[in-house]
Amino acid sequence: MRESTNLRIRLPVFVFVAQVTIVALYAAFVTYDDQADARFQNNRTKPMENAVYKDYPIFTDIQWAILAQ
Repeated sequence: MRESTNLRIRLPVFVFVAQVTIVALYAAFVTYDDQADARFQNNRTKPMENAVYKDYPIFTDIQWAILAQ
């Protein structure tokens, strides 16, 4: 019974420390360049030139076919 109580304490502590470590590593090593700033984006894209917009109806048809089975 003692091991179960010990695990109840150790597991949440381990998960919290792991999350803090991941956030700290992310903050330390992830960098963004100037082009990634949303304030400098003009959003003048043509949706039909994007392959995702061209192929989207095919994907929705496939999803409905899978759902209907």
